Amino acid sequence: MSAKRGALGALFSSLFYALSGIFEKEASSVKESLTPSQVRTKTLFDSFLTLVSEYHTSERGMAFYASRLGLTPKYLSRLVKQYSGRSAPDWIDSFVILEAKNLLRYSGYSIKEIVFKLNFLNPSVFYKYFKAHTGMTPSEYRNADFA
Repeated sequence: MSAKRGALGALFSSLFYALSGIFEKEASSVKESLTPSQVRTKTLFDSFLTLVSEYHTSERGMAFYASRLGLTPKYLSRLVKQYSGRSAPDWIDSFVILEAKNLLRYSGYSIKEIVFKLNFLNPSVFYKYFKAHTGMTPSEYRNADFA
C-alpha cells in the first residue's frame, strides 16, 4: 500500500510541477493577442512539456524530444529558452530530479530500484547526477529530516 501511495504522490507532484510552470508563465504574461509566431512557440513549448512529463523517466536527451516534435535539437533548445527563460535540458532535469526526490521520499523502493526506474546506467551515474542537482546524495536526501 505504501508503494502505491508513493507512486501516486510522485505522479501528482510531477503533474503539479508541470502545470505550475505553465500557469506561472501564463499568469506573468500580459493578456495580449498573440502573433501566429507566438502561438506556434507556445504550442511547441506546451507540447515539449507534455512530452517531458510523459517520458522524463526514460528519456533525457534533447534529440528524442526534438525528433518527436519534428524539430532540430538546436531549434527546440532556442525556442524553449526564448519562451520560458530556462533551457530545455533544465526542464528535463527538473522533472527527473522531482521524480527522484518523490521516489526517494515516498516510495519503499531501494536506490537501485530507483536507478532502474529512472533509466540510469548504474547507481554511480545516478548518485553523481542527483548530487550535482541537489547538493546531496540520494541516501542523504532520503534520510534528511525536512520537518
